[in-house]
Amino acid sequence: MRAPAWRAPPCGAWQDDGMRTFLWAAGVAAFAPLVPAQSVAASPPIALLETGAGYAAKVIGSAVFVSGRSVASVLAEEFAPDTPIEAALRPLLRVEVDEAARALTVHAGGVQRTAVFRPGLGCTLALGIEPEDLARQTVPLPAYDRAPDPRPWPAGDALPHEPWPEGVDAKALRAAVDDAFADDGPRPVRTRAVVVVFDGRLLYERYAEGFDATMPLPGWSMAKSVVGALVGIRVRQGVIALDDPVPIAAWKGEGDPRAALTWRVLLQMSSGLAWQESYVDPAGDVPRMLFAEPAAGDFAAARPLQVEPGTRYRYSSGTTNVLCRALRATFEEGADYLTFPSRELFARIGMRSAVLEPDASGVFVGSSFLLATARDWARFGLLYLGDGVWQGERILPEGFVEESTTPAPAAPRGRYGLHWWLNAGPPGHPEQRAAPGLPADMFAANGFQGQTLVVIPSRRLVVVRLGCTKNERDFDAHAMVAASSRRCREPRASRAFPSRLMHPMQTDPRYPIGPFDPPTTVTPELRAGWIDAIRATPDALRASVAGLSDAQLDTPYRDGGWTVRQVVHHLADSHLHAYCRTKYALTEERPAVKAYDENTWAALPDSSLPVAPSLALLGGVHERWVAVLASLRAEDFARAWFHPERGKTFDLDFLLALYAWHGRHHVAHVTELRARRGW
Repeated sequence: MRAPAWRAPPCGAWQDDGMRTFLWAAGVAAFAPLVPAQSVAASPPIALLETGAGYAAKVIGSAVFVSGRSVASVLAEEFAPDTPIEAALRPLLRVEVDEAARALTVHAGGVQRTAVFRPGLGCTLALGIEPEDLARQTVPLPAYDRAPDPRPWPAGDALPHEPWPEGVDAKALRAAVDDAFADDGPRPVRTRAVVVVFDGRLLYERYAEGFDATMPLPGWSMAKSVVGALVGIRVRQGVIALDDPVPIAAWKGEGDPRAALTWRVLLQMSSGLAWQESYVDPAGDVPRMLFAEPAAGDFAAARPLQVEPGTRYRYSSGTTNVLCRALRATFEEGADYLTFPSRELFARIGMRSAVLEPDASGVFVGSSFLLATARDWARFGLLYLGDGVWQGERILPEGFVEESTTPAPAAPRGRYGLHWWLNAGPPGHPEQRAAPGLPADMFAANGFQGQTLVVIPSRRLVVVRLGCTKNERDFDAHAMVAASSRRCREPRASRAFPSRLMHPMQTDPRYPIGPFDPPTTVTPELRAGWIDAIRATPDALRASVAGLSDAQLDTPYRDGGWTVRQVVHHLADSHLHAYCRTKYALTEERPAVKAYDENTWAALPDSSLPVAPSLALLGGVHERWVAVLASLRAEDFARAWFHPERGKTFDLDFLLALYAWHGRHHVAHVTELRARRGW
């Protein structure tokens, strides 16, 4: 059932049978951010209406059903009358939201376009297919749960409580990020999210009002770099090689020179295919491909060869969609293809929110249609910062990141690699690079309206900025990243915060968050953070084993290591000892404690029991332990005990630091095993 269409004041809404209809004078402002006023006369009105209605339905549909925004908020920002053309065309548009069918329809001057939402696949324009038929084409993909993942960042969402690393100017970094949200110019910048990750640790994030860390947002052309990663995964799987010809059926005719085009030249944007990457004419290549064609990849693949492949660089959204079409040809079943990004990339690196949206033909529109939270975009950057390895597991083939960040021979000033923007500069002249204020090893994924994901390996830095800046000259992303980069320097000698503890690229499965690094400087803030970590351990452990079968619990977390079941029982044993040692130290003068052999304890019969008794024991011990710790004065943490086997005295500050690490350490053993196995 579709709600009756009627005209209402701006932001007017009404409810009927669970369906909301928003009627707004937004005009083909849908496409107006891309179209200057003079182009209206240069193109047939129907082209403007078709692409405009398609753009509006797609953008508003994804914002409503994927991001969880209101229609009113999208119209107030994406379709605000910031230009004369927007103000003139807004009265032509009507928007209807059918909550029951999870579809959004836009009417514009007699043209109607509908975007259909499908779980895990986002919104797709129903072009060449009835919306009801499109809605039935689903695949089994996990729904995005916005509840925070209790695992430590970057595998989960739990951030450390420790002070920022030395060498980081916290006040100046915050100021640099906050500047990105300033809207004091003649036109609004509309920064929505900024995330700064240094040395694997999420240092600072900020969100505009109405946006938060759980909201997936569009990256537009940032999606191209994700397509590059998907190609890399198929290379690692042995299905393709970069110098193989891409399997495009339309190019297999006798004598077709396009049949020789390889994955590499397409990734380098050097295919030689005809293409105009222009957003000015609504009947042009990009608008028509994205918003008026049912099969974006086929539309782009129909372009003829203009020049010798590899000899001319030409940035092309069409090229990326040809790659998506070619990737589809490497799968026998459409469902395997549609679940491939989630199964082999997003789920493995914790990008739970990521949604790569296909067109009506069932092929991903990888040039432009990927939504993810700012944190998840940062996780993708961390994957490349870690040479394609995540938590000890290789996701991308060895050497692929280096190839991706090597300038394409035809790219001017060394500006482009394999679907990544580079900052290398011409060979031998790095001073002529595109962003001279940033290191030459910087690489970036950039998108429409000022989206950017920047990776700087030499600074161990990842920066994400998402927004809606219609005139991209109004926002200087390079300046924001440069200011952030200057505030993050190599940590000095102090080990008060061992930054490697949270490094996502650790390759030793024994130490998924890094080995314990005892502090030499202790502050009240550090103590409070350690107590918080001890308080959180029982819930984190319980969450890490939730839903595991007995067979999974009896799986070693690494070759030669304990089983998950043994890890749970060990935590209860070990932390009970720590609780007792805390009380010994507080009630006796430098008592000698009894050591125990953890490996022989782990081999006793009680380590084969269900995990529930140890989870309950750990919870009770920690509740009492934290009550004691929280009551102590600063001088009490100097209380100590003697370890006869080590011949050393340890104080309560050391114990706090050790067991805050110890809980996260063993929880990570479980969560990383689950991530590797896809449990």
